[in-house]
Amino acid sequence: ARPCILVGPEQSETAKVIHDFEVGAVVGQGDAQGLVSEITKLYEDQGAWIRAQAGALQARDVFTPQEAVKAWIERAWDVAHDDLSAESQKAAA
Repeated sequence: ARPCILVGPEQSETAKVIHDFEVGAVVGQGDAQGLVSEITKLYEDQGAWIRAQAGALQARDVFTPQEAVKAWIERAWDVAHDDLSAESQKAAA
């Protein structure tokens, strides 16, 4: 497990995981200086690397294939349930 830097939107599921587990940083697209800064930080600050690596190890234990499939099934059921509820309400009206 290694630290990571996401080059992408702050408001994304991946960014949330990075922040929740403190596995690295999120840099906005086009922010070259921000990317350089985060890479330099991980390179020069051994403590930052070790903290991010510890978070990555923790995330690895949480995001197993079995847990991913379970989450997909739960999410699919939630979506299907919402759609079925909306159809029931339309039919009742």
